[in-house]
Amino acid sequence: MRPNAQGGRSCLAKRLLWWPCFFMVAFSFCRNFCLGQDEAAMIYDRDDRWPLFLATSFQQQLATGVAALIKRERLIPVTQTNFFHLRAKTLAELGYDPTMRYANEVSAAECTGFLVDQDILVTAKHCIFDEACNADYVWVFNFTQYGRRQYFINQDDVYACKKLLKADKNRQKGIDWAVLALDRPTVAQQPFLVRQAGTIQANQEVISFGFPSGMPMKIILDGRVVDNEESGYFTATLDAFVGNSGSPVIDPATGVVEGLIARGGLDYHTDENTNLKTPIRVGNRYRLAEEVVRITQIPLAKIMAQYDREKD
Repeated sequence: MRPNAQGGRSCLAKRLLWWPCFFMVAFSFCRNFCLGQDEAAMIYDRDDRWPLFLATSFQQQLATGVAALIKRERLIPVTQTNFFHLRAKTLAELGYDPTMRYANEVSAAECTGFLVDQDILVTAKHCIFDEACNADYVWVFNFTQYGRRQYFINQDDVYACKKLLKADKNRQKGIDWAVLALDRPTVAQQPFLVRQAGTIQANQEVISFGFPSGMPMKIILDGRVVDNEESGYFTATLDAFVGNSGSPVIDPATGVVEGLIARGGLDYHTDENTNLKTPIRVGNRYRLAEEVVRITQIPLAKIMAQYDREKD
């Protein structure tokens, strides 16, 4: 936070103070008008998925702890470099409406996970496809670049699952989580703080990070808690798609994780005339809100303590 200046300021300093205001006005204008009147990518009222470069510095720092689950075979080593080339098609090339928002983004991620320690990651149980902890997949951090057709990934951002520490899934109770250990500690990533006890308030604002429809990371803004009665989960109006399973659901004021996205409504329908997949618009029908597993359902402290003992 910038301290209040005392005394007079130079004319140049006064002019510089207008730039943050200009950026905020421009961002607000873009959010309201750049989509166009016929934008169909909305789930709840307005589509609030945004590229990470539009996020605040605080939100961008939080996002460093979020990883994408991507098939190993998609990562092609680039000779004499420390990079992989990502083999992936754009959503438009995969049969989605080429006029929809983000149609020209590559689609590669199948789920989302987030750090709770330097080498401990949380995701949804249904994102763990085998007992070998997804041997054919890797977790990729910093999958964030917006609008790139040719995508390259630093090998230092790629991690394998070393061990599935604990997982639970019970559809009736709304439980769907997994905790896993990575093959090495992360370095530049920031683990999340999580709620330790109690419950989130009804109608509280929430945000999320993840990889909707497999594309590079988007921040999802302006979500609201809707149904807060169940012990194992709550629902929230977050514009999440396939690929957001395991995404952290966060208190935007504190950055503390309240839960992880586990289930939601149908994302797309196929147009009968064009045979193209088009996002479903549901307006404000909150009964279709995303189901979010409460983070307090996961005995994280116990799981992490047990793993520390195993390492010793």
